[in-house]
Amino acid sequence: MKLFPILCAVCWICLGGQYARAGEQITYDQLSVILNLSSAAARSKELKMLQHKAQQSVRDCEHCAKDWLMLGIICRELALTEGGVTALKFARLSRKALTQALRLDRHAGQGSAMAYLGWLYHETPGWPFSFGDDEKAGKLLTQALAQAPDNALVNLAYAQFCFDKQDFDNARRYLDTALQLHKSSEAPGLLNPKMTTLSTKLNSRTDNEIVADRR
Repeated sequence: MKLFPILCAVCWICLGGQYARAGEQITYDQLSVILNLSSAAARSKELKMLQHKAQQSVRDCEHCAKDWLMLGIICRELALTEGGVTALKFARLSRKALTQALRLDRHAGQGSAMAYLGWLYHETPGWPFSFGDDEKAGKLLTQALAQAPDNALVNLAYAQFCFDKQDFDNARRYLDTALQLHKSSEAPGLLNPKMTTLSTKLNSRTDNEIVADRR
């Protein structure tokens, strides 16, 4: 079953339901708290407010690739939170924003914009439901790796792609790289849950193989 990844970036909501003043930016750690809210309704409410702030930001600075990147990531989070047909709407908005970020700066987010877009193509349903395309996803993720081999997010995204393609050796390889890099990344709090989930899946698969070999 394909899911939208739980990944996001800088925005304007503060912790504890308190909102940032104009011009202030949320940290990745603050955002990780919002994304870990147990209530989907609460996450949706916070993210929609975040989306409005990000839309205003790109209106204020149409040529700022970083702002378009942020808007794209926020819309992806909304796709995950909302689900169903509404999720596909937010996925399209995310693709539009991420594509614009890359038009303005092919290296936006030090490879993160390209990785996010590749991940979006991979985890969004394909035709006839939506625009998902694993061939495009693979190309974008490979380009992101070439741009930023030391970016923890890029390595994690490619590791997940490899895992879903049952390329488990490379999944482990790129996950290990992400684990080595994540503590010095901008978003360790956001990456930890995804890395833990993928690591658990890989370890579970290894354990199952050992049990099968013993039979």
